[in-house]
Amino acid sequence: MIDYSLCSQLRSFYDPALPANSILVNQVAALFHADPHITWAGLYLLNPLTGDCYVDAFQGLPACMKIPAHQGVIGAAVDAKAPIVVSDVHSFPGHIACDSRTESELVIPLKVCGNLMTLMGVLDLDSDVQGFFDQLDPDLIEELGEIFSQTLDLSLPF
Repeated sequence: MIDYSLCSQLRSFYDPALPANSILVNQVAALFHADPHITWAGLYLLNPLTGDCYVDAFQGLPACMKIPAHQGVIGAAVDAKAPIVVSDVHSFPGHIACDSRTESELVIPLKVCGNLMTLMGVLDLDSDVQGFFDQLDPDLIEELGEIFSQTLDLSLPF
């Protein structure tokens, strides 16, 4: 279940003495295993020069390695710089189907903590149940974004 106790578990992995990827792989694994209806959980990192997103740490079946700029739910969330909940991916224009089991999707932009308008990538969650993410509290979605953004900040060179 995606809830605040899961957020506490995700925060418990954070250790600024470790490389960001060591933390992220555990955070993603915990999120993926939080509910059997989550079929994919992972990160896509943004290339700020092209707007394309590239798969990074994830759990689930092999994924689309590149999401072109402005395409799919990921591109829409990057463009909006806001989370997007899609109840039925089959009704989302331009949805990119990496896994035929996907029925609903949640994409949360991950922002550089010091600059809320600068994106690093997105957290992408898929489910095999339509409407799976519909009832998530917006504050919980925001917290998930903050957790993963804080961890990604560790990978920045400044």
